[in-house]
Amino acid sequence: MEHTPDKGHQKEKLPQSPSAQSIHNTIYQEAESELDRPTSVLFWSGLAAGLSMGFSMIAEGLLMAYLPDAEWSILVSNFGYSMGFLIVILGKQQLFKENTLTPILPLLRRKNADTFFNVLRLWGGNLLGVLLIAMVTARTAAFDAHVHKTFTEIGRKVMEPDFGAVLVRGIFA
Repeated sequence: MEHTPDKGHQKEKLPQSPSAQSIHNTIYQEAESELDRPTSVLFWSGLAAGLSMGFSMIAEGLLMAYLPDAEWSILVSNFGYSMGFLIVILGKQQLFKENTLTPILPLLRRKNADTFFNVLRLWGGNLLGVLLIAMVTARTAAFDAHVHKTFTEIGRKVMEPDFGAVLVRGIFA
């Protein structure tokens, strides 16, 4: 009679975690394919992401403006900030704030002007998108006066801390 081990006593083999080199190579390859896209495609993706991130401020501002004045309101309104990130991620847009490492890896490896300008195309689109959203929210009647006031309050609150506090908050973020 042949002895077969009891399945309850066998060690279950766990999947291996990918190595740091494997993760680096995957991110690098993704970055290469993104930065090698035509200028217009990369710029428009960056612009769309910048515009989409404006919805973080808009959603948070609308929640703050219309929620009752209660202790819990700040918790709920802060969830509005995640709206822009959801739009960017679900839309597979290119946002430098989402993952700064992705466009920077090729730049750190090659350290040349072409790669630097590819990164600037992406970031330029992001910044232009954010600027356009800021201009629309600040200079049009798209939102009621009390919502404009809330947007202004959000901006003032963000600018209050000194550089050191912002740096520490960025580390935790």
